[in-house]
Amino acid sequence: MQKNMERGTEVALGVLILISCTSSILLSGRASFGQLPSPSYQPRNEAFGIWGLIFPLLFITSLYYLLSWKANGAATIPFSILLSSSLIFSSVWAGLVESRPALASFFLVISYLFSVSTVCILSFLPFSPSKFLFLSGPSLLAGWLTLAAPLSVSLSQIQAEWANSEWMLLPTSLVTLTVSSATSNPLVPIPILFGCALSRKSLASALLATLSLSSSLFSLIYVVAKSH
Repeated sequence: MQKNMERGTEVALGVLILISCTSSILLSGRASFGQLPSPSYQPRNEAFGIWGLIFPLLFITSLYYLLSWKANGAATIPFSILLSSSLIFSSVWAGLVESRPALASFFLVISYLFSVSTVCILSFLPFSPSKFLFLSGPSLLAGWLTLAAPLSVSLSQIQAEWANSEWMLLPTSLVTLTVSSATSNPLVPIPILFGCALSRKSLASALLATLSLSSSLFSLIYVVAKSH
């Protein structure tokens, strides 16, 4: 009986992530992002292709639950709830960004905070080659939302004719990179590094790229050393 309940919980958590991921894809596909103003420091359009990697990896995360992959029991439920909440709030952002950009930005910041929280939960599921695919989607999502949230805030500032600055990326990046280093997760900084590489060259992008690369290498070295 207890085994059946545990199995049912795993399936429910997998379905929850699967549904929230699917809704995020559908709503994002309906939004006309090309008609929105772009902050001067926004990465080139190619950078947004990272969603083509993040979404399949998140589907794999949900499949781990559906196939009864055994995670740390204490971390499983809050992890899935936080991840699903992050995806749901990003879906709300996609639905609102054209009509109410300021409110949409609020939801995307909340989505970012939830995604970073999943990285904290992942510290209870130590990074290892066997868990690489399970960890990849949530980790890359947190890294990308680190850039997307302040970009959305800048978009709403542009529409309100307020000044915006590329240094808005710094607060979320510092929080994310600190969490990444503290949890020894080398995947989280990769989207930040990727976005900076495809952005206008500036002191801010160079600084964030350096910090992201350092954080990722530090975490990778620590993981490799610990595995030996």
